[in-house]
Amino acid sequence: MTTLVAPAAVVEVSLDHAPADLVLGITRLGTVYRSALAVVRSGHRAVGTIVLLADHTGRVPAEQIRAALTRFGAGACRCPG
Repeated sequence: MTTLVAPAAVVEVSLDHAPADLVLGITRLGTVYRSALAVVRSGHRAVGTIVLLADHTGRVPAEQIRAALTRFGAGACRCPG
């Protein structure tokens, strides 16, 4: 299990769209976010949460998001097309 690292952002990710790199940005104090608690949605419904770790620039690669979403089922992403 991955643990949140402060400072942490709260974001949403969707099973309805292919994951893209996520840039968490900086806090109002100018510190780069190091992790995120992501609410996972399917349509308008929240189906769970995942923890994502960011690199030193506050970026979470799409591959990490995709891997974390696998706990919601094989292939997890229910993207059209």
